[in-house]
This record gives sequence, structure tokens and C-alpha cells, in this order.
Amino acid sequence: MLDETSLLPFFFHDSIFTSRHLFKAYKATKRGDFVVAKAMAEAAIKLDPSYEAFNVLGICFGITDDFENAIACFEKSISIQPMQNEAAFNRAGAIVMQERGYLT
Repeated sequence: MLDETSLLPFFFHDSIFTSRHLFKAYKATKRGDFVVAKAMAEAAIKLDPSYEAFNVLGICFGITDDFENAIACFEKSISIQPMQNEAAFNRAGAIVMQERGYLT
């Protein structure tokens, strides 16, 4: 029987496996627990500063209306993996939200 762990190779980039923290950050983000997601993403960055980890951390900052840090994380993600479109898209969204003064 397949579970979410056995399906991981089909859904995530290989570098994600260097840190269980990053997987936990993804799971926390999916359930809306951005405090845990942020802590797990920060722990993942300490172990492996991958573009995925910076992207997840940027999402956590953006959700909590810290657009300056969100943009910085997305820019770091882009600098690590320039061809990754998700971080560029997220960065653009954070810039628009910051410029328009959106707060939740």
C-alpha cells in the first residue's frame, strides 16, 4: 500500500530529501500552520540552504504580512535556482502586495 512517504519521489525535487524539516514545513504549510512551517523551513535552511527551503520560508513570511523578508527569501531562492518559476511568481506577488499595502 502506498502512503505519502512512498509517493514523495514522484512529487518533490531530490534535494528535498536532504532535510526532513523541509518536508515537515511543506506539510505544515498545507494545513495552514505557518508558525511550524516557518520554524521547519529555517531548520531546513541550516541543514541545506536549498531553493525549496527559501521558497517555503518566503511563503511563510508572506502569509504573515512580512513582505520584506518574503521578497528576500524569494530572491535567495531565485539566486540558487534561476530557472525555478515558482519563487519568481511568489516574489512578484509579494512585491504587489507590499506596494499596495495589503495586510490581513
